[in-house]
Amino acid sequence: QHHPLLYATTAVDDEAVVTRHANKAFILGARATPTQDVEFSVNQLTEIAIRALSPGINDPFTAITCTDHLGNALSLLLRRNVPSSYVLDEEGKVRIIVRQFSKAGVIEAAFNPIRQYGRNSVPVILRLLEVLSVLAMDCRSEDIREVIRRQSEMIYATGEQAGFAFYDWQDICERYQHVQSALSLSRKTYPPWQYALE
Repeated sequence: QHHPLLYATTAVDDEAVVTRHANKAFILGARATPTQDVEFSVNQLTEIAIRALSPGINDPFTAITCTDHLGNALSLLLRRNVPSSYVLDEEGKVRIIVRQFSKAGVIEAAFNPIRQYGRNSVPVILRLLEVLSVLAMDCRSEDIREVIRRQSEMIYATGEQAGFAFYDWQDICERYQHVQSALSLSRKTYPPWQYALE
């Protein structure tokens, strides 16, 4: 099944020029690359983590290491602005509309699978909450704060349903509260008028 890569509206005389530039704008291959797809590397690390959490391997330490690397990358991402979806020419006219990734989507792509596959591992749950606490401090927009809050609540609910030992559950509750405190502090650090566009 084929899908168009772009749509172009131009005068007939310019069709060859548009075609030549369009052909130069795309690199075709069998797989995505980190350069072209921000979520590609995130998905690779996430895949390693969930494979490590499979019953046949049961290696939570590898999953924790992957979570740490994801946290470092996401922290850097949250401190940067996503480029505009609109590419303008010299006269300021919109010439290209690019489908951009969203920071919220990248966070969910990283955390959802690890949370789902690591729901019975206390060390993994604790590390997910610790990483969310760090990311919460880098929140500069309300929508990202909401994504982190939602992730922390789902992790908390997962731990609540698992029926962990008392002290393990106590540790989970403590890390969960750290996330909420970090979210509250980030709102004071980056008030609404300082929010970057996501």
